[in-house]
Amino acid sequence: MNKKIFVHIDWKKTSLWFPFLIISLLLIIIPLIVVIVNTFVPAEGLTIADNWNILNQTIWTKIGKSFFISIVSTIICLLISYPFCYFLIQIQNKKIKQILFFLSTTPMWLGSMIILISLKLFFDKLNGALNSTYGDIYTIIGITYLYIPFMMMPLYNVLELLPKNLINASKDLGRSSFYTFFKVIVPFSKPGLISGITMVLLPSTSVVAVPQFLNNSPDGSMIGDIIMNQGMQATESQIALSRVCVLSVVVSILMMIVYSLIVFIPKVWPVIIKKIKRVGNE
Repeated sequence: MNKKIFVHIDWKKTSLWFPFLIISLLLIIIPLIVVIVNTFVPAEGLTIADNWNILNQTIWTKIGKSFFISIVSTIICLLISYPFCYFLIQIQNKKIKQILFFLSTTPMWLGSMIILISLKLFFDKLNGALNSTYGDIYTIIGITYLYIPFMMMPLYNVLELLPKNLINASKDLGRSSFYTFFKVIVPFSKPGLISGITMVLLPSTSVVAVPQFLNNSPDGSMIGDIIMNQGMQATESQIALSRVCVLSVVVSILMMIVYSLIVFIPKVWPVIIKKIKRVGNE
């Protein structure tokens, strides 16, 4: 006897996904396909290998330098944001807390160009000369200033939900403030840490204009600046278009790898530690 299987589809709930699917298709999937396809479109008289020849030693050095600068900037953002957010949640007066949080996130609502110009003028004034900012340290300062709100917001939102009884229980058990911080507060704020690190590390790797404004060194550019320069040439050159697509794909893949490490290592590491301890006990 044949049995008919009927699948009930709730079209009301399904229809809620349509706008998301359309937006993803138009803004993510189709542009991504176009970029990937263009990496394999040779210019007239050239081959596909010529597109990928842009990945020379200089480009890999720039990519490595960009990741190094973004990592240092992310660490500085974290070292500033975490104690500040923890101090902020201790304040009982809500108005003072709101004012301090608003002031700390001003780089988000001020234009980035205004911030870069202000920092440039400030450092030139300190150094006593125009265009006197040389070195990656100025790029790191600019990235830190621009992206520190993106570290503060997820950390503050998580720490604001920290139950006071967890801290009190740790103290009642005789634990030190150092132990309480690293064994209670930090694990509780792990989602905010992961979000903040991701929101600072990945965008700052391909940041544009910050090195051009704040670092006058001949080799001060980052991979984002190279991608932008190639993109400007792509309006008139097929080879430049293909090469900027190659750079975009490679940098995107590297960012996806870094993002995977940030997300999955905190989940996998405790499992590895448990297995190591189990093997040691055996």
